[in-house]
Amino acid sequence: MIRKIFVELAFPGDSAWTDISALVLDKSWTIDRQAFNDEKKSTLDKFTCSLKFDQTILSKIRAAEERIGIRVKDLDGNPLFFGAIEPAVSHETSDHIGDIAIEAADNSWRLDDKIKTTRQMPANVTDAGFYIWNPADQQHSICHILLTEAGYTEAEIDGSLSDLRQIEMVSVEAEASTYREVLDTLLMEHELVLHAKPDGTLTLLSWRPAAITATIDKNSLSTVKPFRFENRFDKRDGAKITWAQPEIIPDVLVYRENLPVDENGVFTGEAIAAGDYFPKDSDIEDIYQSYVENWLDRPYLARETRIKNKDLTLIATSEPRLFYDADDGITPDIAEFEYKRAHIRFINNASETKKIYNFEIKANVLIRKKIGITKASPLGTETDLLEYTSQYIFDSTAADALAQALAFDALAEEQYSFGLNEIIEIGSRVRIIEQRNGTDVEAIIQKTRLSGESPVNEYEAVQFLYEGNLQLNHDYSLGNQIWPPYDYQQVVQRLEDVSRVFYDQPVGPYKRGDLWISNGILYQSKETRGTGEFFDSDWEWCIRSNLTTIIESTNGDVFKPGENTTTTLIARCFRNGIEITDTLPDSAFRWTRVSRFPQQPPNDDETWNYNHASGYRTVEVTTDSIYARATYKVEILE
Repeated sequence: MIRKIFVELAFPGDSAWTDISALVLDKSWTIDRQAFNDEKKSTLDKFTCSLKFDQTILSKIRAAEERIGIRVKDLDGNPLFFGAIEPAVSHETSDHIGDIAIEAADNSWRLDDKIKTTRQMPANVTDAGFYIWNPADQQHSICHILLTEAGYTEAEIDGSLSDLRQIEMVSVEAEASTYREVLDTLLMEHELVLHAKPDGTLTLLSWRPAAITATIDKNSLSTVKPFRFENRFDKRDGAKITWAQPEIIPDVLVYRENLPVDENGVFTGEAIAAGDYFPKDSDIEDIYQSYVENWLDRPYLARETRIKNKDLTLIATSEPRLFYDADDGITPDIAEFEYKRAHIRFINNASETKKIYNFEIKANVLIRKKIGITKASPLGTETDLLEYTSQYIFDSTAADALAQALAFDALAEEQYSFGLNEIIEIGSRVRIIEQRNGTDVEAIIQKTRLSGESPVNEYEAVQFLYEGNLQLNHDYSLGNQIWPPYDYQQVVQRLEDVSRVFYDQPVGPYKRGDLWISNGILYQSKETRGTGEFFDSDWEWCIRSNLTTIIESTNGDVFKPGENTTTTLIARCFRNGIEITDTLPDSAFRWTRVSRFPQQPPNDDETWNYNHASGYRTVEVTTDSIYARATYKVEILE
């Protein structure tokens, strides 16, 4: 634990820091850190303390008209907190003079300001996308551009890391959002979150860390604060991501002014008095022309299709060009272009009334041509998927990664709290072992509290799941490779690729490619149907020249820790769509097991595989026979 801290304040206008360490009441201070919230977005770390009454300090806080800087260090000079105090204070006096309460937010506070400048990155829709975080090329680094505009110096932005993934387009509008809102969404969609270090440097954390950095067990867990786990109830069993499949269209109409026309479709024009402006009243208020999508669906407008593209959405524009038809003397005196609107104003410079007949704007555009949908269902069920619509994902690779990350996060049911004497950085991936209640999990440190009152540092962590540490998984394989095998270990699959196996008459929803076993015959669906639907004509005899082997589990494929559960895995084999399981000798079945965490003999995989190399049509699996997670496969030998 940290028994003593040093606290300094930087008052507006002062050239030096003011040391107030002697005024801090010993047990009054706390530092609350949080890596991310439940939505995987950034939060403000907080420092609070109480000061002994000091008239000079109270007066300086009351007089401040800007935020007051604050930094906190331990006895060795290591930073614990850096941020700012809002220039607001309350104080009470009665029969005694009260303490001075201090509350500070970390150095990310500027991110809550509104964005100052409308911009799109890149400026040209045909240019390469900008990097997420690239200190070596800050002019093309989205985070550096926005953080610099928010008021951060280069020294306040972490230069020791980079993320060179390129985002096809990021558009922001002045005053429409805060810097935090834009950056949080962008980073969350790429498994990152922005955070302020204890020294005030802004850096990136991953909410899906790649590796374990510490093991927490009985040797490090404090007995002062009990170890506690909570199991949340959540029906989510996967994730569904909606994303934009983009397309660039050059030189397309994005705006046309609605000016008068006659019965023959000829523009008759709008009169503008001498010295006056168009649009009307544009000299006393700013009037903008918002771009529309009516002219972007070229196949529909050209009658190449009768179906209007309802997915089409304008994302960004570049190289706008203004075209107009007007009498001599009328010219544009304002022509400003943004990525989704323009500010155009015409003036009549003539000494008499003139007309403007037409004006329009063309540009190169980036559109969402089609909505992409990616699902992740690690348990093979889709009862209640977490649905998310992305703003900055434009390719299947990024959609796959986010779907997988959100799916496993939705399945993580446990949260943990405990105390340690040591400091572990928030956002760290750790292994927690508490043998007395059967806990052996991977988790992410989400929150920490350092306090002058608590004898230990307090932590909260959330369970970290991935394909390798689900408790039990099953697989199937093909006897030969004439047809390539499906990979059931692949967590993320396209909507059209996800297959299911029905053992009773199917009731929708089912999709093309799903399998149905009926009276020893294997059928495959050629159609996709909605909830409650079934048509016998949808199902065709699944004729394949090779062997297709499916593994059934009598009691599911996920065991909860601490439960005494047993299941039987049954192999069923088909050739040309007809079940031949009963015609095969026992010696044809060879089972293998791959454990996530290898065990010592005689419970190791090598021994288990040797014992099940032949002679077993079924195998029994119990909670005690596996450690955390194991994958079972069966191969048919002919």
